[in-house]
Amino acid sequence: MRSRHTLFLFLWLVLFYSCTVYQKTSVPLSEAHDRGKVKVKTKSGETIKFLQIKFEDGKYYGLVRDEVKNERDKYRVVKYYIPITDNQAAGVYPKDMKKSKKRTILLATSPLMVVGVMLITTLIGIAAGGL
Repeated sequence: MRSRHTLFLFLWLVLFYSCTVYQKTSVPLSEAHDRGKVKVKTKSGETIKFLQIKFEDGKYYGLVRDEVKNERDKYRVVKYYIPITDNQAAGVYPKDMKKSKKRTILLATSPLMVVGVMLITTLIGIAAGGL
């Protein structure tokens, strides 16, 4: 029984580990490369999320993760770089590490707090002679 609770807690933490919050203010591409996850809004209004941006041979490239269906109708994950120019990018928003961590902790611990409150109120009810 205890291992089931430990497994549930571990899966819950892994689920919310990927919570990402991006900065509100845009930064130049030169400042955003090699900083991890980045969200780029293009001048055409499209939003593209990159795992990272790298600078190579005087050009910027964004790493994209995509799922591709193969001939057996199974999906596989592929990663590839696409070029980014300053003319395309209307805004570049890197991941805000502090806010991402805070939100992850909040989302991961809130169900535990709810269960704790339910347990405490149940115990108070039993102690008061409710059951």
